Amino acid sequence: ELQTQPTSTQVVFSKIELLSLLDTLTLSTESGEVDDENIDLLISSVPKAMKIQAIEVSKAISDFDFNSALITLTNLKKLIEKESDR
Repeated sequence: ELQTQPTSTQVVFSKIELLSLLDTLTLSTESGEVDDENIDLLISSVPKAMKIQAIEVSKAISDFDFNSALITLTNLKKLIEKESDR
């Protein structure tokens, strides 16, 4: 079900764009970099059902817990790949 009324915080990304964003974040996280801009983008663009995990990524990276962040990023990527094309 797609929402018809976009809210100011919800950026609708295509599946391809989301996967690309996750790849970018995975690379920066593997390098131990904090990429605040893309983390914020991830939180604002993932489907509602995945919002909690996107916030978990943000918290983990803020705590320099890159391993946890990578695990959550990988899980998010699997969830998005499973989703039908939006």
